[in-house]
Amino acid sequence: MDHPRKKSYIWTTWITGLLAGTDKCNWRAWYKAHFRYAKRQGDGEFDLEQWTRQHDRMTAVRAEKLKESGWTVRLEDDNAFKLDGDVTTLSGKPDILALRESEKRALVIDEKSGRARDSDSWQVLIYMFALPLIWAKGWRIDGEVEYRGGGLSVPAEQLSLDVTNKIVAKVRLVGGDEEPSRVPSANECRFCDILSCPDRWADKSKSADASEYF
Repeated sequence: MDHPRKKSYIWTTWITGLLAGTDKCNWRAWYKAHFRYAKRQGDGEFDLEQWTRQHDRMTAVRAEKLKESGWTVRLEDDNAFKLDGDVTTLSGKPDILALRESEKRALVIDEKSGRARDSDSWQVLIYMFALPLIWAKGWRIDGEVEYRGGGLSVPAEQLSLDVTNKIVAKVRLVGGDEEPSRVPSANECRFCDILSCPDRWADKSKSADASEYF
């Protein structure tokens, strides 16, 4: 049985695919934001223990290198934040936050042990948007996505007014009262864990014997 939340709540990664344009179903994020729900097991295999080991190892190695370079480093739980608005609450937890207090510079880094996705830079941009609202007003905040084979820089200039407006608009849409339409698709439904969705995509393709042609 699904239960409505007292106030809508958005975890950062629920909206990054929508911002990147790789996800189309606003309803999935909206439902997560508004309900505590029964979950279905996703299709395909995902080894959480292996992912956790790889992710933690990458985080530890990068944190040590940053410390050796003179940065003050904060990790994961120490970086958790909540932005409470009238419409909703936006929450997240950057993997690494490196600081140079004397220069008022910060570097926010997200570690990705899997393949690169268009949504990864949006996750870092949301962190860069959030930090000045919490404590880093007036600081220069740069970002980075680190993969096993290299990194993707997200400079402070990338958080333009247009990007900020897109983040705010998506948060308002997903956290707002109006329920968006469902947009089922093979790829998104495969990874959606909302058990009660009535419009889950099903393969409706038809087959026929065409041996007389080819």
